[in-house]
Amino acid sequence: MSNYLEVGKIESAKRHLEVGILLFFERKDLVVVYTVAWTAYQVLSDLCKSSGFSRQIEDSQILEEMGVRKSLIAAFRKPRNFFQHAEKDANEKIKFFPDSSYLLLLLSIELYESLVSEVFLPGKIMRMWFFIKYPERAPLLVTQCIQKLPYKPNADDYDFFIDLLKA
Repeated sequence: MSNYLEVGKIESAKRHLEVGILLFFERKDLVVVYTVAWTAYQVLSDLCKSSGFSRQIEDSQILEEMGVRKSLIAAFRKPRNFFQHAEKDANEKIKFFPDSSYLLLLLSIELYESLVSEVFLPGKIMRMWFFIKYPERAPLLVTQCIQKLPYKPNADDYDFFIDLLKA
């Protein structure tokens, strides 16, 4: 019996996403959720770049044309750098926006889907939560499916989503 695991990049990212999604629905610390999600995002972003898949932020032509791509990327990465490093700013504080945690999870799910051409169950549940919370963002087919459900889930019913994850 060996004392190690062999884990690939995509599997590692998927594991980070699964745990990040569970922590999100368990209403755990969103700084931790963000950090776990960022780990998955960075690996998946690097893999997408090397595989020629477009990334929504880093490769956005619209953001480039608007002249905000670089500053948006810097703002996007700032919490990650702050939470993971302290050599230059040991006594500083940061304004952290907790919603960025679930947004990062969703962006990571998109990258994962690009790479493996499927969405794993926790990713589907996370998307479902987002579309229930923001129905105006849901594709028409998703809205129609949600409307047909006998139970109308509430985005604030985190226990419902935990039950789905554990089912």
